[in-house]
Amino acid sequence: MKTKKRKSIIIVIAVLAIMLVIIAATESKPIVWKESCTGCGDCANYCPVNAIKVINGKAVIDHERCVNCKLCITTCTFGALE
Repeated sequence: MKTKKRKSIIIVIAVLAIMLVIIAATESKPIVWKESCTGCGDCANYCPVNAIKVINGKAVIDHERCVNCKLCITTCTFGALE
């Protein structure tokens, strides 16, 4: 009985993990509001996967590399990321 219950719990956890991955993948990636961006680079400095570069004084996000952690949004003091 314990084995069946354990397998059921593992299956439920696996399904929930897959659902979370799907939700994260379909959620929209951050965008930069160019008129608000000062090019300070805070977002680039905090990006854990180096998906943000400051080019010509504005932040540019590489959405291929972005893992959607949203650290850039929370670290931008100018509200230039959404």
